[in-house]
Amino acid sequence: EKLIKYDLNLNEVARATVSFGAQHANGNGIVVTPNGEVIAAVTSGSTVKLVKYSGSLAPISESDVSGLFASDAEDLDLAFANGVLMAAGFNSLGDALTVRKFDPALNYSGAFVTIPVQTSPGFGLKAGPEGLFYVAATSYSADGGDYRVGVYDPDLVLKASANFDAGFGGFDQAIGLAVLDSSNVFITGTGNNGGNFDAVTFVKNLSAAGGGSTPPPGQEGGFWGLAGKDGRVWAAHRGIGAVRRYDSPLPPVSRTTPAQQELFGPNGVISPNALGVDGG
Repeated sequence: EKLIKYDLNLNEVARATVSFGAQHANGNGIVVTPNGEVIAAVTSGSTVKLVKYSGSLAPISESDVSGLFASDAEDLDLAFANGVLMAAGFNSLGDALTVRKFDPALNYSGAFVTIPVQTSPGFGLKAGPEGLFYVAATSYSADGGDYRVGVYDPDLVLKASANFDAGFGGFDQAIGLAVLDSSNVFITGTGNNGGNFDAVTFVKNLSAAGGGSTPPPGQEGGFWGLAGKDGRVWAAHRGIGAVRRYDSPLPPVSRTTPAQQELFGPNGVISPNALGVDGG
């Protein structure tokens, strides 16, 4: 597993390599703490580790958490707020998502929550500015699946949640989310319109369960990754290989929404499906 740090112009400034076990190692989740340290979730075969680095990617510590996640946990995600690290991954049965709490030294606190959701195509875990943690995934429903989003306090107590259809009455899949605050939670995914899957992005108010507003269904184009900070939203467009920035976004936000900044990978070879933002 290689971890690479870039500057704002995408010039490489540091690199770290993790290797353990007989098989290759995969990086499956990453988060930057407020003091600039980097924590990554790494898997190799049945081994799952959390690895912490300095801002210059010098190794600091690591923790073997293999017994806490599925042996093939290659969908791990991380979030950090107010000295609390959350790590999430699907269980070994493939019918639920487990979120576990760690301290900054990568010690497991014993606190966890298991959320019954579908394990395809993925999920989103983000920390909000108020120190709460948000999880988006695909729920079980009579029509095959709906969007599901919940907000949890630092002890993983559920504060509010919402399940909702993408607008077509068919099978829907939540993929990711971005959080500006508890009143502005963006959830992106796809909805089955009866013949095809259309990408649909919602904004929800989770300061009260089930609140918020939704755009018309079937917005053209969608996102595989979202990140929010300081009132702005960044979106990863896997299909066109670009990351876009939206200032003061209002729903609906989709591929046709004018962006304030657009960044393409070198030679158009990058298809981003996740992203994080630190300090703009």
